[in-house]
Amino acid sequence: MDYRILDRSQLDIERWNNTILKTPYAPPYALSWYLDASSGEQWKALIRGDYEQVMPLPYKQLLGLKQIYQPPLSQQLGIYGTNLQKEDIASFLNRIPAYFQPACISMNANLNSHEIEGWKCTQRDNYILDLNQPYDRLRSGYSQGFRSHINKNKPKLKVESFHDVDELNTHFLKIIGHRIGLKKKQLQIAINILKTAYRRDQAFMIQVLNSDNEWVAQLYFLKMKNRIIKLRAIANSQGRKYCANHLAIDHIIKTYANQDIILDFEGSSIPGVATFFKGFGSTLSPFYFYEREGFIPRLYDLWRSFKT
Repeated sequence: MDYRILDRSQLDIERWNNTILKTPYAPPYALSWYLDASSGEQWKALIRGDYEQVMPLPYKQLLGLKQIYQPPLSQQLGIYGTNLQKEDIASFLNRIPAYFQPACISMNANLNSHEIEGWKCTQRDNYILDLNQPYDRLRSGYSQGFRSHINKNKPKLKVESFHDVDELNTHFLKIIGHRIGLKKKQLQIAINILKTAYRRDQAFMIQVLNSDNEWVAQLYFLKMKNRIIKLRAIANSQGRKYCANHLAIDHIIKTYANQDIILDFEGSSIPGVATFFKGFGSTLSPFYFYEREGFIPRLYDLWRSFKT
């Protein structure tokens, strides 16, 4: 079966999106509207056959080179389609043109690790929870401490939907943004993604309020047919004291229990964050980050080390 590289403008967008949507439990990161928002419409596509299998190639210009990279708020990209095998990883990666240097791709989690000559492969961690079971059974999978926190603080708090993306972003920047050192361009891209997904009804938000009807936590979720992804979660000092994010996620689990939906915690390899996700009974779902090896990638890494 033949492969071809197409510019974003050359794609049959309807067929592209249909291939993404047919991929079991696929996240939305490779849908055309999401890629447009996350990469500034600067992406190409590697297509196998008649859109049977596809791989997005977001890129940016750096030091005179076209670099394939992982866009913001896009944990996994990789290969989409049906009947995917781990051998498809080599077939696609080895057909990425050599003019893309460096090339870095996080493969989607439905493809297992596969050692490929000329590519460095690193495991990254994600945690998911299958919600297709009764709520009582799901809740029994929580850690004892989590059940205790939820029972203790539930009378003090309430969970409701809300609709102001700008408000959530303001709180995120105030509480978290300064700690992780996001650049202005990265912030603007993230805002664009959040607003675009919400406008297209591919996302929803909830907040936790105290007894004075003041917010203590706010969360943003992407929603596909069979997947809900926790993309943002923030809590102020009172929210952390009352474990408001625990209540918020418990609310999501209760709302969507007994449905064919995966709750995707979107991370993490950070031990403390991973412990929090595992406290809800989630399971490890590793995915794999591939970097093309060679002189130019090593030169780029050297330049990046001097820059930082």
